[in-house]
Amino acid sequence: MPNFVAYILIALVLALPLYGACYAPYKIIVLLVNGKNPLNYILRYQCFISCALSFIAAFCAFFLYLATRGNYDFLMPVACYFFIQAVSMLIMTIKAKTSI
Repeated sequence: MPNFVAYILIALVLALPLYGACYAPYKIIVLLVNGKNPLNYILRYQCFISCALSFIAAFCAFFLYLATRGNYDFLMPVACYFFIQAVSMLIMTIKAKTSI
């Protein structure tokens, strides 16, 4: 399989978890830049969805790293990043004060 096809497949597999996983952290950064406390403004379910999709993205990236037998080295740091983000979103889910 040519490399560009493999990169396209990897991007497609990680597209949905990446989109959902980065929504809440981006919103938290925007709130912090505007001088607001994100724990008072962000909803719990947004952090929970971001946490779940981050765990899925970490699993997919790690599985793709193992499936390609380490040929795509960038997948391991991607998996570690998503795992760290999932843990931080789990903490935000527990600490968030706003719910529906």
